[in-house]
Amino acid sequence: MIEKNATIPVQVKLTTTVTQQGDTTTHHFVETGQLGQIQGTWYLRFQETTGHQTVPVSFRFDNQKQVRLLRNGENRLNFLFRDQAETENQYRTPFGLVKLQLKTQALHLDFDVEAAVGAFEVCYQLRQGGDPVGDYQIKLQFNS
Repeated sequence: MIEKNATIPVQVKLTTTVTQQGDTTTHHFVETGQLGQIQGTWYLRFQETTGHQTVPVSFRFDNQKQVRLLRNGENRLNFLFRDQAETENQYRTPFGLVKLQLKTQALHLDFDVEAAVGAFEVCYQLRQGGDPVGDYQIKLQFNS
């Protein structure tokens, strides 16, 4: 069990699938991260490494129906996933802020606090100004 306001190391397996204009790309990551609880909210933090770039990534598990994803690289994103809901989100690039609409089509979270193990899957669609950007899927597994 994780003590309050403490973190423990976990192995993180992340798969992202992106479909844009009929082309599908899949990325796989295996990283070491930290799982912890701050003021009753669970966080999973890790560094995503692609080539020579390392990007800090955080997932905040608010409850079974809401998860927030934060990425803080050259491009920064702050996405809120709510099961079967549309949310307004931000994607910051070196060229400015892009506002995106995110429609969560499916969200599943299975989390065992005692064992520090869990899985998260989300399927969502991004739109900008009403125009489709793409369809996305994130599959995340972690264990101590």
